Amino acid sequence: MAPRGTVDAIQQNMGPVETMRDETLVYKSEIESHEAHSSHWWDLKGSMRPLHAMNKLRLPLIKDGLLATGRISESQAAKKTFLEGLRILDVGCGGGILCEALAQAGGYVTGVDPSGELIAVARQHATSLNVRPPTYVCDTIEHHSAQYPDHYDVVIASEVVEHVPNPESFMTGCVAALKPGGSLFTTTPNRTVLSWFGAIFICENVLKIVPSGFHSWKQFIHHPELMTMIRNKGCNVCKVRGMFYDPIRNKWSWCFTPTLMYAIHSVKAH
Repeated sequence: MAPRGTVDAIQQNMGPVETMRDETLVYKSEIESHEAHSSHWWDLKGSMRPLHAMNKLRLPLIKDGLLATGRISESQAAKKTFLEGLRILDVGCGGGILCEALAQAGGYVTGVDPSGELIAVARQHATSLNVRPPTYVCDTIEHHSAQYPDHYDVVIASEVVEHVPNPESFMTGCVAALKPGGSLFTTTPNRTVLSWFGAIFICENVLKIVPSGFHSWKQFIHHPELMTMIRNKGCNVCKVRGMFYDPIRNKWSWCFTPTLMYAIHSVKAH
């Protein structure tokens, strides 16, 4: 189990719920765009429904990665609480959609986000959980990892690297927070014509199931570029998988190509 003292230390250093405004680390416009939907964050039929649906892919991604690298056993993977005893960091956690699922899976979960408004939403919603709630911190990953280097067994950056002004700095922070031998899981849209057509033109402009302006195609990262970035931070890339979203059925699935969206599982070198 995670030492209680380390969990308490993070909780004591959560700081006030106020938005981080360092423009070198976060885009003010991105934070405001996400905060505009804070009241609908937990509406399963609202603008965040693709993220709610993505949990059905993200949890198996994490379980399979930890099992493949021997971090959890077959017997532990078979449990509902397969993350029991592991320190988990969800970077760019927003209102806590993934954090709560990770907590339900038994993890000692910390969620970090630069938006004070979304952290407040996450903290409030977590009060209804029947398991140990996540710890939420209003901060950037760069600042948080400086406080807690080599601390987490698992770091997750899901649907966030495409929203930051400095992906290099962001990924450096993610890896710095990870223990040697720990796993980093990243999901993000690819920078292709197909991703622009699907994620922006169709989902935002035609079907309007994602808020207009939620994504900027120029901030998407081509998967070989992100893989190189991760390797340069001291990680071994274990697996890359393509992802597909069906907006009509609100359903995610794995696909044979990373052209539209992709997930990367990496392990920090010892």
